[in-house]
Amino acid sequence: EQFGIDLPPALRQDSIWTYELGGKADLFDRVLTVEGSIYYSKWKDVTVRIPIATTGFNGLINSKGTTSKGAELSLVLRPTRELTLNASASYVDATYSGSVPGTGIVDGAIVDDVAKFTANASIDYRAELSDGVFGNARIGWQHSSPRRFTAFSGYLPGDRTNRIDARIGVDLDQVNLSLFVDNLTNEDGATSFRTVTPIAPGDND
Repeated sequence: EQFGIDLPPALRQDSIWTYELGGKADLFDRVLTVEGSIYYSKWKDVTVRIPIATTGFNGLINSKGTTSKGAELSLVLRPTRELTLNASASYVDATYSGSVPGTGIVDGAIVDDVAKFTANASIDYRAELSDGVFGNARIGWQHSSPRRFTAFSGYLPGDRTNRIDARIGVDLDQVNLSLFVDNLTNEDGATSFRTVTPIAPGDND
């Protein structure tokens, strides 16, 4: 026991059961590929952190676990041999299955650091410029809904983020020459609660 918190001498091994139903289809002579699934997961004895008084340190303890229900969908479109369009999205409702005294975790609370909705899309182009020389270009977009931190209420959630990356290049036999820009729109939102500074009560009133 540390500062009134009863920490276990050893952690129980976690276990997970997942049930998934999905399918994939190639349509219009493989011009369009569609893939999707729905799933349900029960994860028992998930390890979580528990603060030890005001020491700034955390202990580890088993929670009752988490329950996740979600769906995923992806599309790949090939209108020409040179051009490929990709898009995908996922939704997950992940919650704790019970309360953990000494933390902000209560039954039904959102699981830490899990984005409820994510999506991405990209356009890829690759064409032969001359014998054995190929040009390529790509632009991609990534989206994430805010990630929350239930266990420690002093943390604000992360931000909703949208990021765009781009690249253009040339393939010369075994050599690739490329110019690329990451985060073209200068997205500066916090992607996780771990990059958000804790606040004192009342600071965001």
